[in-house]
Amino acid sequence: MAGFTRRKIRQIKRFFADRTKKLRLSERAKLRGNRHKTMVFDANIEGEKRTVKLSPHEREARANIEMLGRAHRRAVSSGAISPEHYELSTVRYHYADGNVGIMDRVGGVGLNSLLTVISRKENKGIWREEKGEKNWEDMIEAERKNLGSKNLEERNHARLWIEWFEFAQDSRITREEIEKAFNELKKDLSLISRNKHDFSYDLNGTNNVRITGKTGDGKLKLVLVDQTYPGDEDLVRQRLMEKRANSGNN
Repeated sequence: MAGFTRRKIRQIKRFFADRTKKLRLSERAKLRGNRHKTMVFDANIEGEKRTVKLSPHEREARANIEMLGRAHRRAVSSGAISPEHYELSTVRYHYADGNVGIMDRVGGVGLNSLLTVISRKENKGIWREEKGEKNWEDMIEAERKNLGSKNLEERNHARLWIEWFEFAQDSRITREEIEKAFNELKKDLSLISRNKHDFSYDLNGTNNVRITGKTGDGKLKLVLVDQTYPGDEDLVRQRLMEKRANSGNN
């Protein structure tokens, strides 16, 4: 329960056990424009910026992402894998139970979102109303006009697009760099997980891979979040029981 007092943990358990309060908090986050999905939003807890996810499987999600991170660090340290196009870290959980997961807020932009804005700039056929390649300044200015919309969804979408456009403009990350990093990461995780035998991963989930920038030698900085593939919760629980049994025998 890193980062929380015992009193705060008791408060968290009581609060998130109440379905009405959870929904009210999610709706409030929507009004503030910091709700990512229906049950994922940003909040300040004990004065720190956190991301909150409401789900009955957050205990498994935390265990899985920690197993993945340890396995990847061991593989790099031993030389089993040598990433050339990415540097990996995993989101840090501060609390998780059967109602909620509370983790560090991750910056940057989701890999899928970044590819989407690059496609929009290049006009790769998905934005029929746009002709030819755009520059970032014009695209950002066009979205700023929507910040004054009376429609809440339009305002929230405009904020997101501006955030993504500005990140793409500042980072200058290319489609080729993203694809190389993603393909290498996918290959490495398949190898060290023994095809998902040791832990679960879900690189294709909505923005489960976030890009936060580049290293000095040009690798993409990737942060993994929410890597339990839907339906793999039983696998994660089984791995946890095996680890506890092995610990007890040592």
